[in-house]
Amino acid sequence: MEAATMAPVERTAKYVRDVQAEMRKVVWPTRQQLVAYTLALISSVVVGALFLYLCDVVFHFGLGFVVG
Repeated sequence: MEAATMAPVERTAKYVRDVQAEMRKVVWPTRQQLVAYTLALISSVVVGALFLYLCDVVFHFGLGFVVG
């Protein structure tokens, strides 16, 4: 049945059934994988922040040297 011809309640019920069916297909990470992914993400953010900080310091020093 096409969604345009269905009643709003039927469309909502079909949507919920489809979501439940898709959620059954999801492969959730184990706790160990989740911890490893989280640590990798946090370390990547810290490294990126340090890189941007160092770039800022270098540019600030360089601009101060040129202007001052």
